[in-house]
Amino acid sequence: MLCNRGFEPLYLQGSPIQLLTPTLESCTEQCAAQGTQCAGVTFGTFGGSQLQCYLHSKMLATEAPSYPIVAAIRISNEQGRDARRDIVENGGFGGSLSPWSTSSTSTENQFAVVDSAASALIPSGASISLSQEIPEPAVGNAAYFFSVDIRISASIQPPRLKRQASTSPVNCQINLQNGLGDTFYSQVLGTTDGVRTMYGSGTIQQGGISDLVINVQCAGPSDGVVSFDNVLFYVFLTTGDSNPPCSTGTSILQNGGFDTAFPPWTTSQGSSTSAGFSVSGGQANVEFAAGASPDDDQARISQSANIPSETSYKITADLYISITSQGRCSVNFGNEFESLYTTGQITTSERLPVDFDGISDIASSVFAITISCSGPGINRVGIDTVGLIVNSGQDCPP
Repeated sequence: MLCNRGFEPLYLQGSPIQLLTPTLESCTEQCAAQGTQCAGVTFGTFGGSQLQCYLHSKMLATEAPSYPIVAAIRISNEQGRDARRDIVENGGFGGSLSPWSTSSTSTENQFAVVDSAASALIPSGASISLSQEIPEPAVGNAAYFFSVDIRISASIQPPRLKRQASTSPVNCQINLQNGLGDTFYSQVLGTTDGVRTMYGSGTIQQGGISDLVINVQCAGPSDGVVSFDNVLFYVFLTTGDSNPPCSTGTSILQNGGFDTAFPPWTTSQGSSTSAGFSVSGGQANVEFAAGASPDDDQARISQSANIPSETSYKITADLYISITSQGRCSVNFGNEFESLYTTGQITTSERLPVDFDGISDIASSVFAITISCSGPGINRVGIDTVGLIVNSGQDCPP
């Protein structure tokens, strides 16, 4: 486990577990006992008075909460670091970008190697990508751990406007994804953050990884300079884990194909009215109005679904993402207590198949899909063929 104390935790909402001794060490021991299906933990008071331990199936860097917590992230399986495989070539950019490829919406600059890092000037509002084909693709359902050093700075080139200072603040949205839309890292960093080493871990989607894409889009009164270095992406198989997921059988959900209308699904969005719900052509559609804010309430569809504690599950679905310029969406599958699977931030239009196995820690009675989209234009998420298969771990075949 790799620990990260204080202000910058790796955090994904889950459900707390009970500990006889409420310490970070006992929390991480509980995670280790779960095998690689546990990607890491967060430990702290979470704004209350009691110390709590959360186990997570996926760890993504997100905005830090207002209260201090400690996070630990899995960096290997039970066989140790020697059992993991780095699928990235030339992540340290030693003298050249090869085998990385670049693309940009601007003709002004592409990535180049500067001081042993991949660096590029990005005009405000433009986006640029750094990608690599993986010669030995990583298989689906394998656990992963990644780390990357990131630096954002303002351009020192002459300003475009006479009153534009080179020290003007710049903020950049950074996404690390594969071609299937599985998001491993998504966060906004700015010039005041300095050099940051970011981490993440979780389970690769069923489709596996045949490529990695780092996408950056910057905004601000001046151009931004983005540098990446020490890109590591380790995968390790779950062989030997104490409770490998093995859900098989029939979905317990009703109307997962949305053949008629929503029932027995129910829809809600709290006090916000930025999202609209509809069913058309055997597909549920959630559309967010132009100008929807990330702070708006999430749209949610849910139905009753009993999942016993310590139960393996499989979630399947087809997502149809429609993103307009500068828009972004995320989709989360969970119950009333914990997140079971999340796509992370998605910034491009695509069809995204979901096929994910895991183990739910506690009993629950609701299955919910929450959708969040924001941006200046209209963004939509279509949902179809949703399945939830549950099967108690002790019933798994040998």
